[in-house]
Amino acid sequence: MNGSPPRVSVIVPVFNGERYLEETLRCALGQSLKPDEVIVVDDGSSDSSAEIAERIDGPVRCIRQANAGVAAARNRGLSAAEGELIAFLDHDDLWPQDKLEIQVAALRENPEVDIVSGRMRVIGGALPGRPWSAEGPREAPAGAYLAATVIRRSVFDRIGPLDEGIGHAADDLEFFMRARDLGIRLLRLDAVTLLYRWHGGNTSTDIESGALGQLEAVKQSLDRRRGTQS
Repeated sequence: MNGSPPRVSVIVPVFNGERYLEETLRCALGQSLKPDEVIVVDDGSSDSSAEIAERIDGPVRCIRQANAGVAAARNRGLSAAEGELIAFLDHDDLWPQDKLEIQVAALRENPEVDIVSGRMRVIGGALPGRPWSAEGPREAPAGAYLAATVIRRSVFDRIGPLDEGIGHAADDLEFFMRARDLGIRLLRLDAVTLLYRWHGGNTSTDIESGALGQLEAVKQSLDRRRGTQS
């Protein structure tokens, strides 16, 4: 690995996340490879989320906006980010301490790779009806979870920002499907890179709305692939 290490920007969208936000930010700042900046985008919270972000010591910036959804908040952070590498972290999740170190090293060692993902471990309560319930394993491939990845900034320059109109809780999946369809190279590591906190108020509990968004993401992918083949 030659040259200076790339700058890393962490983007944390938050909506009424005062219960977990400080722990999440301290987790990001406490990485073994320190991020160069942590950008918190407060998406119209009515609680003290923005004030919590503004009082944290370290390279933390807080941007406030009217409520527009998590994809819009992530895109707002992306537009303000200065790093060559982007890592998203939801306000109620955590990372293993070496997450950035492992994934940044993988990107530096594999210049042909654009995205590095890993595995996620569920913390907190059990997820009813999920394969990682209390009776089953609580660790699984991260799949379409942006918070488990580190992404080269150039990916967004090539394929565009996150889709703000895709529907509830489906912008992660849409991004990964679009990236795949457009030739973005992804490497999956056999290492935990996301600690997904289950607390019962997660956006993923809205199964019906999430399913509609996922179906739309699949339809868009099929349309892209048909267009490429025609």
